[in-house]
Amino acid sequence: MLLNLKIHKQISRHKKEAFEILSDILMNPNFEERYFKRAQALLADKIRRRYDEPFWIARDKIMELVFDGNCYGAIPSEKQMKSYSLNDVQSVWNRYRKSRNIMMGISTSLEYG
Repeated sequence: MLLNLKIHKQISRHKKEAFEILSDILMNPNFEERYFKRAQALLADKIRRRYDEPFWIARDKIMELVFDGNCYGAIPSEKQMKSYSLNDVQSVWNRYRKSRNIMMGISTSLEYG
């Protein structure tokens, strides 16, 4: 318990800086081609491995049936994901990033305020 309180105090004294960093990331994202390509490769690998576990096969099939392949029922393909460009991502970000259009969930043991 004592160790937990020490950690809590150490973390809480950095919360202002942490939220400033998070705000900077959201307001000024780093759209560099190398990071985009790395993220694309990671997503492609995730798509390729998606059916390594039977749960995901069943989940995707249920979503496809319930939503008729639209919206939540759309299953991304590697080809589709690789068709997106960095410019596409930037355009979507600039179009939808608005102060009232961002929701963020934060889980912490720190008190609010």
